[in-house]
Amino acid sequence: MQTLFLVHYVKLTIITRIAISELTSIPTTTHIIPVQGQRLVRMELPRPSGFSQKRSLWVPEDINEVLAGDAHQLGYPDPSMGCRQRFISGIYVTGSMSGDPDGRKPDFEKLLNVNEVWVMCFRAPRDNQWRLMGRFVGQNSFVGLRLFSRAFLNGEEHYHKQAESFARDWPETESFLSGASIKDYISDPVGDPYVPRL
Repeated sequence: MQTLFLVHYVKLTIITRIAISELTSIPTTTHIIPVQGQRLVRMELPRPSGFSQKRSLWVPEDINEVLAGDAHQLGYPDPSMGCRQRFISGIYVTGSMSGDPDGRKPDFEKLLNVNEVWVMCFRAPRDNQWRLMGRFVGQNSFVGLRLFSRAFLNGEEHYHKQAESFARDWPETESFLSGASIKDYISDPVGDPYVPRL
């Protein structure tokens, strides 16, 4: 089994452990929660994109198929999503360390009252928004393990329950990043819409 390393030699042991099992996920029209044990893959930029990969986005195979446009299922996100492309190619993205209380619509939100659980926000089109829930395992390295329709997450209580469930299911032996500012998680160009620019 091949061991993968991230930039700065951050070891992604979670990838090698998840690769052990061949269990499948349970897709629906509102969410995908892969069964623990599914292999992770590094998402590629659509070709031709004109950009190189500068940040890493790791997802289970079923989610990769949906986000890459291979699943051909109505209701799932558009594979041309700008947020995903901008993150991977190192273009400017935004991230909030305090959720999104004022509706400033960052690309990444750190959820409140749960330990280091983030969502990558696919906000377009407006009537088909999605959230990829995960954690940063190193700077510029996001592991997204659950994909939800924003409509499915409707309501603060339900949203929080899904985040708590995600945190409980994270392997205890796997570390994740804990930073003080968005730049600890994502390198420039990046901004936090809730932090005034100097």
